[in-house]
Amino acid sequence: EAGVSLVPLTSAPKSGKALRAPKIGLFKPWRASMDEGWTRWIFDTWGFGYETERRAARLAALLDALAFPFQELDRSVDEELTKLAVALASHLVRREIAGDSEHLRATVRECLAILPVGTRDITVYLHPADADLVIANLLEGREQTWRIEPDATLARGDLRVGSESSQIDGRLEARLGAIIEAALAGAADGA
Repeated sequence: EAGVSLVPLTSAPKSGKALRAPKIGLFKPWRASMDEGWTRWIFDTWGFGYETERRAARLAALLDALAFPFQELDRSVDEELTKLAVALASHLVRREIAGDSEHLRATVRECLAILPVGTRDITVYLHPADADLVIANLLEGREQTWRIEPDATLARGDLRVGSESSQIDGRLEARLGAIIEAALAGAADGA
């Protein structure tokens, strides 16, 4: 109908231009579909090299992994060392608090200073032993705008400050983590 006659050849032509294999992209629909299966069958049947592209991508990913073999290990070691530093510092601070409540009282003051001016119904939650230490060392005759509540779920050195509109996490690990994070960020900026 188009005015073109197609005649099969008995052998390959002696001259001509070799054609490159076309680049093929395989569409994979969101929902399950037979189209993908049929398309792969056609590619396999007619010898299209879509598998080559996938192998090349896997090889590139493998080479990237080999180029930086210890990057993940370094990150993991950094995290574990940070956890160890926090655990060690927590242990030392808790040991100091058991003998002297000044550090704990200073932390209570710092947490209270963070609250917005005019905050009411402030409660400072402390480990029962820490609550006893702080209460015993409060200045007599000074009016307190906050109260102390023992909380057995907190560890020694931990505190939580709550009000009707604010919550402050003063757990020792959180405070030490923030200090270490700031130190590491400062070291990275200076490097």
